[in-house]
Amino acid sequence: PRDITYCVEKSDQHPAGRTMEYGSYDEAYTPLVRDHSQIIRDRGRMWLRRFLYYSMFLTLMISVVRFPFLITNLTVWFWIIHVLWFELDFEQPRHGILIRALHGLSFIGSYMIGVLATLLITVFNPGFMAQRAEIEKQSLSFAWAVFVWMHWVPPILTTMDLILNADILRKRHHVSHIRSKSFSHYALHIFWLIFMVLSPIMVIGVWYGAGFTPQKVYLVPHVNYYAVIPAAIVLNLGVGGFLIYYLFKRDAQQNPSVNL
Repeated sequence: PRDITYCVEKSDQHPAGRTMEYGSYDEAYTPLVRDHSQIIRDRGRMWLRRFLYYSMFLTLMISVVRFPFLITNLTVWFWIIHVLWFELDFEQPRHGILIRALHGLSFIGSYMIGVLATLLITVFNPGFMAQRAEIEKQSLSFAWAVFVWMHWVPPILTTMDLILNADILRKRHHVSHIRSKSFSHYALHIFWLIFMVLSPIMVIGVWYGAGFTPQKVYLVPHVNYYAVIPAAIVLNLGVGGFLIYYLFKRDAQQNPSVNL
């Protein structure tokens, strides 16, 4: 698909000046009209995502350069996913498949990491923060600040991102096409929904498959997997169910300024 082009024209028909947006997909040109206030809001959301991308990328680089062992942390694995997610430009249709692949990973994963990290410092290893501060030769207060930024802030950011960009995300997820009469299209949508929900569990499985465990990485003396695994699955399905509901709820207002 060709890139979106913009032209601003002021005329008797558009006294306030409106932007004509032309999308050229499947060789069809669809003129869409956005007023300037909508353009400002869209650009504001774009620049907010860019700011979050650079902030997260800088955090990632500083962390792994100063402490290379952190690459074994499950938190850092999902942090890389967050960096990739906030780097995506929703206005580019060619990013559609990446949006569908990374959205569930970032959104659901942020909640899973936040909850699992909370269990880590309260149940599995209450002395973890003091141990990490000693290993990294940082103050305890600084260690807590980093912990909050990397574990409890991402769920807030991904939820805010979902709310602010709901309309265009519905477009990129092809929500309006889910009722397609074509079996192949319907089956493809079901595949992406299943992948979106289960992908965080897949990443955790790959992390374990690489030889990393809570005992080795987080110095946890004992983990009751019979309790942790079902709880993680329930949490994954619960957050994933909310994400699907929010994207597919029937009263969703589609933004006419967003091209497919």
